[in-house]
Amino acid sequence: MSLKPAPSAHKATTFNPTALAIGGSLLIAVVLATVLTGNPFRAVRLAYTDYSNTPAAGAPPASTTDAPANAR
Repeated sequence: MSLKPAPSAHKATTFNPTALAIGGSLLIAVVLATVLTGNPFRAVRLAYTDYSNTPAAGAPPASTTDAPANAR
């Protein structure tokens, strides 16, 4: 009876799949931002800057009452 060959060692992956997914998502986001706005930095500025200082359409006006000091 012949011996079974030993299983070969599992080859480690070259790239971390999570890092690859994060990098791919970042690349897709930059490409889409460039296509939509022409400049990815302008896309970030538009996304995080409120130029009107007013609530969104249909939203109630902001309250000027402060929360209690012991509020969670």
